Amino acid sequence: SYVKAVILEGPMASGNSAIMQRHSYLKYIPFMDYIFPYCAKFYYPNYCPSGKQAIKSLATVEDIPIVIIHARDDTILPYSGACALYAGLRM
Repeated sequence: SYVKAVILEGPMASGNSAIMQRHSYLKYIPFMDYIFPYCAKFYYPNYCPSGKQAIKSLATVEDIPIVIIHARDDTILPYSGACALYAGLRM
């Protein structure tokens, strides 16, 4: 059998954005959003900052119903990631 629908609860567009949300105090330091994901490998050894990100996989999504649920005030994953995924799916 195949997938007939997908419900995404609190999806992330990329691991990098999730790491920066978790350590949001760093966003005020210039260029930290580019540097910190590479430094985060010490905390998350299996994470590959330059690896495949979720938002880059949208081209492989077939024509199925997708429901995206995400709280605007989520402190773990950024709401903007869900918005980015929605925009990418609409394209």
